[in-house]
Amino acid sequence: MEDPVDDLVVGIDWKFVTSGVSGPVVESLRAALAVLDHLGARVREIQFPWTEADAMLLQPIFGAELTASHSEHFPAHAELYGPWLRAVLSKAASGGGHVELARAYLERERFKGRLRSVFRDVDLILTPALGLGTPDLGAIRKAVRRCRTV
Repeated sequence: MEDPVDDLVVGIDWKFVTSGVSGPVVESLRAALAVLDHLGARVREIQFPWTEADAMLLQPIFGAELTASHSEHFPAHAELYGPWLRAVLSKAASGGGHVELARAYLERERFKGRLRSVFRDVDLILTPALGLGTPDLGAIRKAVRRCRTV
């Protein structure tokens, strides 16, 4: 990296990024933060504005979007899905209420407002995209072979 980052403010909420997140993912966040710090970025502890209540309130949107994105393969190949995703897709496909979906969109707008307020003090927020590490090439090949046999 050639450009300095000494004007960059990085926000991190250690409670949020370590709750339910695998050890290797947490270690990758620590390593990334160490690199940014070494390059001159300033690190600021923040409180990420996401709660378990947000997760529950936004489930209708999450389920509807998952159902739309998987519609080519689900439910026709439901047996290829893991139990958690199969349950989410089945529930969403059963037709949740429109009012529940509208409430979820309103709640998402409130969350976006809370998140914008955090960005008044930081330029970026370091957080994992997933709580688990991504599969290695062997696991991907195994999954592809399994799908081809169906």
